Amino acid sequence: GSEVRDQQSKGHAIMRASQTSSMAQYVIIPSNQSLPLQNSTYENDHGGGASYGGDQLPSHLATVAKSDGITDRVEFEIVPLRRMSDDNPGVYAYSRRIYNNSYKGKHPNTRATCLLMSCGQYSKRFYGDVYIGRYGREVVGDSRGMVRNMDISADEIRWGCTSPDLRIEILRSLGGSNDKDDIILPNWLLDASKESYIDSIQISALASAFDAKTNTSAGDSSSSDGSNKDEEADGSDDSSDDTSDGGLRNVTLCLHCRGPSETLCQGCKGAYFCNDPRPCKKNGWSHQCLCKTWRIYAQHRDELSTIPLGDWHKKLIGRPLQVSDVPYRRYLADALKVLQVEGGSWWDTEVDGWAGGLSGSARAVDASVRRSYEKGFLLDSSLIPPERRVSDKDFSVSGIHRDARGLPILNSWEDYYTLRGIPLTSPVALLCTFPLTIFYALQKYGEVPITVAKMLGRALRVHAVGIEKEMNFLDLFKELAYLLPLDLEIELTFIVRSDMLPPKCRETKGDNGYNMKVELTTNLTLMVKTGTYGEELDPLFGDVGSGPPDMLIGLNAGLFAYSSWSSVVSFCHHNPNIVAVFTDYNEHSGMNCASLGGGKTRESLSINPFRQPLALPVYCMNLPQFSNGFIYVFNKQELDE
Repeated sequence: GSEVRDQQSKGHAIMRASQTSSMAQYVIIPSNQSLPLQNSTYENDHGGGASYGGDQLPSHLATVAKSDGITDRVEFEIVPLRRMSDDNPGVYAYSRRIYNNSYKGKHPNTRATCLLMSCGQYSKRFYGDVYIGRYGREVVGDSRGMVRNMDISADEIRWGCTSPDLRIEILRSLGGSNDKDDIILPNWLLDASKESYIDSIQISALASAFDAKTNTSAGDSSSSDGSNKDEEADGSDDSSDDTSDGGLRNVTLCLHCRGPSETLCQGCKGAYFCNDPRPCKKNGWSHQCLCKTWRIYAQHRDELSTIPLGDWHKKLIGRPLQVSDVPYRRYLADALKVLQVEGGSWWDTEVDGWAGGLSGSARAVDASVRRSYEKGFLLDSSLIPPERRVSDKDFSVSGIHRDARGLPILNSWEDYYTLRGIPLTSPVALLCTFPLTIFYALQKYGEVPITVAKMLGRALRVHAVGIEKEMNFLDLFKELAYLLPLDLEIELTFIVRSDMLPPKCRETKGDNGYNMKVELTTNLTLMVKTGTYGEELDPLFGDVGSGPPDMLIGLNAGLFAYSSWSSVVSFCHHNPNIVAVFTDYNEHSGMNCASLGGGKTRESLSINPFRQPLALPVYCMNLPQFSNGFIYVFNKQELDE
């Protein structure tokens, strides 16, 4: 195992045996979970001599099957866990091909399916024994030779067979180990989700090009590499605004069939399934790959719900809020009295969602109209932050300190409320989660971008992608500037997809889309630009703001669940010098999204202290869900010592 890990760290594997012996090791994952993972070896030249190359494992497996007395047609489906490249060998899963969807007598292979999920592939299910092999270009001196099978060991895939979440903290909890050094993951596995996503983008691009050329529909876009997500196994796209399930809202749903169900999985308490005699638990067996991990996620509910604010927020995190959006609507309407107010308010889009800019509240949004804090919050003046920059006196009175860049050191809502002189009885955190999350991203990950921008004598350029309901409270982002030192200028550009623009903004859209620029404060310029980031808009060549971004931010992004984010993810991959920070609603979705950035990005996933203090319903899962609940970073940078 250690030998293979050393080879991986060099960027490629080297044949363990000499060309004359040409033995290769592969791994057997039995469908019977009581049996351990097994290493096995075979001679991979099949009489072809030392010059014979190519993937010989399928032929070996077919030979073994026939020697075991199998007389049926024997073919193997090959699924890439990580494809071979010029610099790295590939790792592949081999399973007996099943014809006519005949799974009768085939035992589900939970561990192999879990391994596939850990590689970012959720649509594929494995049945029967599965075999894992590696092949790539043989290294001879400084040159690369023919493609040959190479060794792989059970140690490399053990943890991927345990959980789709490869964060060390999670694996340590599942494996019962308190020593981080006990868990060593190979680089190919750490980055497999990222590479699978890149594959899926390339496959989609080829399919689109083919469709355009032939003027035909591609039909079902699922592929043998499992690049499409499976809702039953994933659930990453189940947001509180979704009404795709036959119009059902405020009804908990079976994870497998999406029918109404109130019965929680007894293993994790994180998913709903129909009761017997309906076969949902049996047919939804792939949940076993996630169950133990989701149990850990569900246990984080207390931590996520513990927010240092007054008692008002406690009524917004209980069970009624987790299964319905009605209590929050009533809270805003009856307790705060901020809904259906003449002239509107910043709260309107909290309950209607966005619906592509066409919800009732979105139709009323006019981004050209400026609102004061008093008109936006519609709360008593004692409950809202002062509409001014923090002063030296504020720091002195509150006891909050500044960091080396002059930013206040804020680690909780209590810190923020204290600095701004807001009583803990105020509900403004429900809206301030948006500017405060951007502030936290600057505080936590912005040291290098801020330093570089100041050295160049220009504003820090921040591009915020995936903007929707934030269009309703643009003036609230003055709060970001009020927390920053006056000598730190910010150019904050909101990128809105054209199909998400509210109607009143569409009326003023020109040939180059909708463009707006407003000086919110002396050190914050806010711009709004429509288009698809990385496609219609090229941020590196002046299509967005005054120049390329120093930082990219996406709030409640859902990168993994929606293909519309693929251009943004590609931009992050191709521009490692640009720090990109994203948030997500729940831990499972956040883990899958962060995995698209590779192992380091996945490990960066953490609870956002400035999450919205409101439990959101997620109808086919019972995982804790909060707006801006989890935060992670692509391309993290640190200053040299």
